[in-house]
Amino acid sequence: MRIQRAIIVRIENLCQEQGLTVNQLAGKSGLPASTVKNIIYGGSRNTGVKTIAMMCKGLHISLTDFFNHELFWSLDNGVNATGSSQKRK
Repeated sequence: MRIQRAIIVRIENLCQEQGLTVNQLAGKSGLPASTVKNIIYGGSRNTGVKTIAMMCKGLHISLTDFFNHELFWSLDNGVNATGSSQKRK
């Protein structure tokens, strides 16, 4: 799984756990609903940490809680140990 997909699944799961719609999450996070929808529905390819932090605040969890989940434990993130992008064959 790629990191962006893991972020989407994590947000969806947290919203479901807390009984929130995308619009409710946006309101609680102080983000435009269009921003959250673009993330969830794949319009955003690279969700920033600041945006995730704002959503975490709306969800009443820390960034650590967000990323400390099995979805992120083994990812195909396209970046090698030196931080440079890996080319796919």
